[in-house]
Amino acid sequence: MTQSREGHPEGTASPGPAKTIAVKFCGGCNPTYDRTDYWERIQAAAGDALVWVGADTPQPDGILLLCGCHSVCPLKHYDPSGYGCFVVVDSDRELPATIADRMVRKRTSSPGGGAGP
Repeated sequence: MTQSREGHPEGTASPGPAKTIAVKFCGGCNPTYDRTDYWERIQAAAGDALVWVGADTPQPDGILLLCGCHSVCPLKHYDPSGYGCFVVVDSDRELPATIADRMVRKRTSSPGGGAGP
């Protein structure tokens, strides 16, 4: 197998430099699914294309809000226009690989999986 210029086997390298993604969990008052497990599966699916940081990190490339229900309480504290990628998850309906791909490609989404502003 040939090596790409990033040192990864050809075809598995990130499409560009890793993006810094802040992750924010809701308070968990309505834990309808295991958000930590779901995030770990998103991390695994994203591989080295995303670098995960805390929500207090200044100016990340994007943010992932992991909420336990459709109320998405943390949303009121963030302005989606301030991020190149802003993804809100309110359930585990979508495959973690789908969420990871959305973040790698810098698409914005709103709760329920639809594209946002």
